[in-house]
Amino acid sequence: MELNNRYGGISPRVIRNIRYQAARLARSGALPGMGKDDIEQELMLDLLRRKDRFDPARASFDTFADRVIQHRVASLTAPTTRLRAERITVSIDVHLSAGTND
Repeated sequence: MELNNRYGGISPRVIRNIRYQAARLARSGALPGMGKDDIEQELMLDLLRRKDRFDPARASFDTFADRVIQHRVASLTAPTTRLRAERITVSIDVHLSAGTND
């Protein structure tokens, strides 16, 4: 099932950038356990959290959003974040079989 998230009030250019980055990261496999939709939501959530820091005197919102998205992609793909994600996405079967003494 494909999700079609709608982001009212956000520039179509910013939405396209988020979707492009999410699809690129999902194809690369750099974030184990996260699909395209998960990555898209993570990028949008980070942008929404930081939008209060936007200063129109410094740049347009689209430019601000591009920077926020770029930085979040970089932090998500940093080695420590990738390793932490790999540790978190362990199959439940591993835990069940590791605890039994059959």
